[in-house]
Amino acid sequence: TQQTVGKGVLLLSSYSLGLGIPFVASGLGINAFLRLFKRMKAHLRIVETISGLVLIVVGLLMFLGVFSSIMGILR
Repeated sequence: TQQTVGKGVLLLSSYSLGLGIPFVASGLGINAFLRLFKRMKAHLRIVETISGLVLIVVGLLMFLGVFSSIMGILR
């Protein structure tokens, strides 16, 4: 009927908008992200090293069973 066609158009339109908005937002924000990334590129090695060390320390704490004790104290 005419009513279900209208409802279908409304649902399809809202679905399409919901699907398309993140892509449009990504397209609009990519230049700002690339400028920021270009500035951060000089510090990337330091960030990678610190992140790796944090992962190693957390892994060791979990392996030794100390991590759950620390989480219990912080809770």
